[in-house]
Amino acid sequence: MSKNLRSRQLAAIHIRAKERGLDEDAYRDMLREVAGVSSARDLDARGREAVLQRLGKRPAARRWGKRNADPMVRKIYALLGDRPPSYAVGIMRQAFGADAPDAIEWATGDQLKMCMQALIYDQRRRRAQA
Repeated sequence: MSKNLRSRQLAAIHIRAKERGLDEDAYRDMLREVAGVSSARDLDARGREAVLQRLGKRPAARRWGKRNADPMVRKIYALLGDRPPSYAVGIMRQAFGADAPDAIEWATGDQLKMCMQALIYDQRRRRAQA
């Protein structure tokens, strides 16, 4: 394996993690979960491939900018109420399948918008039943 390939893969890992808005702790937790290491420097070829797979392909250009994503994430957490965050992740998995993020914070603007709409619909349905 060439040193150039390793460098490109490590760069891709860091870029994709940044695009998904992962902070340092979330990034290191993901590395530990996927490859059992705490630093990308320690990844072997198989580990780099696994991390790249987890981070997914590069997202398409967002219609919703980063500035708009944070309020949507907060709105989703507010709509969840007493439900766990995994409920929203489950909604996105059902809608987007393999392209669904593993955490609310990793979702694209379109995924967040769809999840928010589904939670609003669910909220109205639950109020009508009460």
